[in-house]
Amino acid sequence: EIIISARVDWIDNNNNVLKYGEKKDFCIPIKPKINRYQVGMYDDEGVLRATNGTDGQHGNLYVGQEARAKYTFTSENTWTSTNLLRGRAYEWKANSWQPSNAIGCNVSTDDANINKSAPYLMISPYENGLESFTVPDNTGNTEVINRVPFLLSSYWAKSPSHTKEETWIDIPVEKGNVAITDIQILHYLDHTRSELLGQGSTLFVGEEYAKFYTFKNYCNSPMKIEVWENTKQIEKAVFIKSEL
Repeated sequence: EIIISARVDWIDNNNNVLKYGEKKDFCIPIKPKINRYQVGMYDDEGVLRATNGTDGQHGNLYVGQEARAKYTFTSENTWTSTNLLRGRAYEWKANSWQPSNAIGCNVSTDDANINKSAPYLMISPYENGLESFTVPDNTGNTEVINRVPFLLSSYWAKSPSHTKEETWIDIPVEKGNVAITDIQILHYLDHTRSELLGQGSTLFVGEEYAKFYTFKNYCNSPMKIEVWENTKQIEKAVFIKSEL
């Protein structure tokens, strides 16, 4: 950084200083060009579901989804700079945007080396789903648009107090909308034969059968569901593709 000192003095007609003014220092930072490039969101199976940033917006999340974040930072400098980087999600609480405390979306580093050919990726920790971020329902915000805002910040390590820069990036969110459209019963006649039973058919005590559920996803993104019957989970982690 460059420090320039300046002051205003009072002088007479002969340029004699009558009174010296207060000296003030001005800091002109010399800093790397860092781009807070992109936010990517992965589901708990490790599949990329949504991105937004310099390359545009793709995909979205749904309320209640378990996800984790990946933040991408790039540079336009050929020389390598060391930077402090931060990425964090916000959610709508008490009529204002509040930083989320979820580990799955809060990532930071104090020694990110970046140059034009070497971007820096920050990925939230993930272990058995314990560090995931549960997508909140932010429909109550004043802009009405349901989304998760992410704040990406960068600081040059040599002068962090003078080089802070921030970028807001939104990931769109929708509420889940999945319906059961059909239930079919497969009757096992013996070990090699089976038949689908139609409506009004009868099963007798001791007969073996299996049930097949058909779902329809009315959302813009694949949704993960669990199937329960009589308080017992019979199917877990089923992904249903969007039909829109």
